[in-house]
Amino acid sequence: MPSPEGGEVQAIGRALAEELPSQRWFGGKARKISFHQILDFGECTAGGRRFLLPIIRISFEEGGTEDYFIPLRRLEGDYRESGGISVTLDTPGGSATYSDALHDIEFIRLIFSMLSGGGRIVMNHGEIRAEPAESFHGSLSAAPSMSKVVSSEQSNTSVILDGRTIYKSYRRLESGENPDYEVAAVLTSRTQFRSIPAPLGKLAYHGQSTSLLGSLSVFIQNEGDCWSYVTGMLSDHFLGGNAPPGDFIEKLGLTTSAMHNALSSVGGIDGFAPLPIAEEDVLRWKGDYRELLAGALLSLERHMPDLGRSAAEVGQAVMERRRRLFDAGAGAGNLLGRGIHRIRIHGDYHLGQVLKSGSELYVIDFEGEPMRPLEYRRSPHCALRDVSGMLRSLDYASAFAARKSGTGGGAAEKWSADASSLFLESYWKGYSPSSEYLPADFGEMKEALRFFTIEKAVYELNYELNNRPEWVEIPLNALARLSGAAAQTINKDRI
Repeated sequence: MPSPEGGEVQAIGRALAEELPSQRWFGGKARKISFHQILDFGECTAGGRRFLLPIIRISFEEGGTEDYFIPLRRLEGDYRESGGISVTLDTPGGSATYSDALHDIEFIRLIFSMLSGGGRIVMNHGEIRAEPAESFHGSLSAAPSMSKVVSSEQSNTSVILDGRTIYKSYRRLESGENPDYEVAAVLTSRTQFRSIPAPLGKLAYHGQSTSLLGSLSVFIQNEGDCWSYVTGMLSDHFLGGNAPPGDFIEKLGLTTSAMHNALSSVGGIDGFAPLPIAEEDVLRWKGDYRELLAGALLSLERHMPDLGRSAAEVGQAVMERRRRLFDAGAGAGNLLGRGIHRIRIHGDYHLGQVLKSGSELYVIDFEGEPMRPLEYRRSPHCALRDVSGMLRSLDYASAFAARKSGTGGGAAEKWSADASSLFLESYWKGYSPSSEYLPADFGEMKEALRFFTIEKAVYELNYELNNRPEWVEIPLNALARLSGAAAQTINKDRI
């Protein structure tokens, strides 16, 4: 096996570092790469093809690093069927092209085979191990005959196998348990909540630390995610068609409360036991919020000259209300002294994380917010974080559909308000916890929710400024509305 110091491996590292910023799953697009290093390297063969398995660390000029696992296949002869990342470099033997192995059925069959037998691949410094779930052998037998890469994902890459299972490759590696697989496995094995794709196994790298490389789950036959469903119907609705039906919004609220009820019932597993919300939790949440807000406002100020006229006007209004926004952190104190528990949550809950399959809904992607550190995403939190995420997603969908259909914002704001109210009512109706995770009164829940909704909008503002500036007006409008409401309701810091 070539060493990480070898000429071929180092040439691949250089080429990957140049190509990574163009990939949609690369998290450092807004930062400049200063250095790269191949942390580990392995190779294997399957179906007569050679696959390279580099783990590369990217360092940034602003500080910080990110590690990526990028399995590659060397293209030989006339074979050119591939997709995803592709690099070409000169070697002593001539020009060589390497492409994304996840687009190669033989590599997918290799992963399936490893899961079937609990196999492993030895690297230069560590190894890759397959760990099948108990349900793997009971539901699967033959290796896949077809694979299709999902084109819509942002931070990972998923491959559908024969329309029966789906393999998700976690491009960016993080040391520790990945909540995406961890939460789904606990929900499936320890609760009655079944509105999720059942996990079938995982692929992990074991070196100086352990990182999840990929996971295999049951594939849910579906019509798409709820973002596509809602925005499609709303675009027609604003032009005179039908809006998403109320029973869909009610189902969404009930599915959300059922998920939280299940997570509130899990005890005896490290990291899952419900914990009473304490003063130090509220202080930490307030501190995190104020740090997030300070960074978002600084970024907004820096980007103001580049915003369109309408967005810049709303941005200026938000800047003028910065004091109100900082004061909104006091709302976290509404959760103290009421016997409310922190539980494990989804962490990045929005319409795009829910699949629609007929009349049923399935929750996917439990990784949490990609900008947050892993420790934060694995910590129990207030369930209202998920609720605020879905409320903001309903508002996003309405604003997006109004823009797409060329209609005014008034109809979009009305639909968003009505849908949000119906969602909250059905969520409250389904609330049946093992450990209390909400205030005892519906009105008190809405009061406590305000803080998390503002926090989520601040997070969105920061994300859009750095990734999709053409969308920045949506969270800006939300913050303008919410900061006006916050000024009327927040009196003083409770702690």
